[in-house]
Amino acid sequence: MTTLNHPIVENFSGMDPFEKRLEQLLSPREANPEFVEKLKYRLQSQPMITLETRRKIKAFWFLAAGLFVGALIIFLTTRKR
Repeated sequence: MTTLNHPIVENFSGMDPFEKRLEQLLSPREANPEFVEKLKYRLQSQPMITLETRRKIKAFWFLAAGLFVGALIIFLTTRKR
């Protein structure tokens, strides 16, 4: 069996001073139970507002018309007279 005497491995066995200082500065906070319940309800329930979905056919026709008009303008401006 091999023992690990590497300094990095030794630091993981306990907290170094930096981690202890962070724990003191960033002590865990108790969440407001009312806020937690509201958030839980909002995440688990259906939204009261529904968004309309975009119709793909209409978007396709606008895109096709735009490409056609753009190609027509390029064709008419670059063709030889």
